[in-house]
Amino acid sequence: MTQESNQALKKVAYYVGVFMVGIYMLIGLSLIFTNVFLEIIPRNRPIYGSIILIYAAFRLYMALRLRKNRTAEPE
Repeated sequence: MTQESNQALKKVAYYVGVFMVGIYMLIGLSLIFTNVFLEIIPRNRPIYGSIILIYAAFRLYMALRLRKNRTAEPE
């Protein structure tokens, strides 16, 4: 029972992680290429957007590593 709930928790964590990567990418790209946040962040938007995109890449790496560990475990 514990291993089944652990597998379900890892599956949910993977999907939430992938969803959040998409959100981070949207925010980062909108900071770099649009004037959406011009009033909130008047300067250095491309730098902040790049930092958020790097964080999105890190989160994607972590999510893929979690999935790899989940598939490598024997059932």
